[in-house]
Amino acid sequence: MRFPDRFEACLALVDGDRVVDIGCNKGEFVTELLKRFPEKHVLGVDYSSDHIEKARFNHPEHRDCFRVMSVYDLELEPNSVDCVSLQATIEHLEQAALAIKQINRVLKKGGSLIVTTDNPYYWRWILGHGRSEIGNALRRRLHKKTHLWPLIFHRDVEYARHVYAWTPSALLTLLVVNGFEYQEHHYVSESNNWFEAASTRLMPYFGQTQVLKVRKVAEAPERFV
Repeated sequence: MRFPDRFEACLALVDGDRVVDIGCNKGEFVTELLKRFPEKHVLGVDYSSDHIEKARFNHPEHRDCFRVMSVYDLELEPNSVDCVSLQATIEHLEQAALAIKQINRVLKKGGSLIVTTDNPYYWRWILGHGRSEIGNALRRRLHKKTHLWPLIFHRDVEYARHVYAWTPSALLTLLVVNGFEYQEHHYVSESNNWFEAASTRLMPYFGQTQVLKVRKVAEAPERFV
């Protein structure tokens, strides 16, 4: 089974003994992490009970490693976790700052947070939006209706939409003001297409997905800006 490149990137960045994967979906990352590092204590959490049921069904040998839990109210002791993985989740969160404050609370000082999210500078998105706006410019000149589509993939599934597009610098800003310090970042492809992989290596800044690792250096402020 081939895992997404972001899985491989995150697996290489995980450190510490106790790891929590937030937004674990069907549990693939958790089970692969346990396979490669059986000595680690790994917990996968997701606010969707359906996802947790599927994770337990698909990976019965690790069913105790999955729990229903909201990122806005992590039922974990303060300063108890060494590493948190937050993959392909933050773009869906309406209260991202609250989520980051919760993650800061449960992480030990010096603990790491690995975040992955879509890169708004992804070259396919830029080209697609450019083509769309050229068409809109022509429609305006012809006094026709213009178009702009929201990133809602399934209207009857509440998490299947993107409410934020995090640029690398904006994402780091959110983390720094909430007690984290930059460690490293990468750009990866989510496609098996050879051209996609080659373009990401040649022009990483325009890659599909960004992977950012930070460390907790202070407690997050309780107040919001």
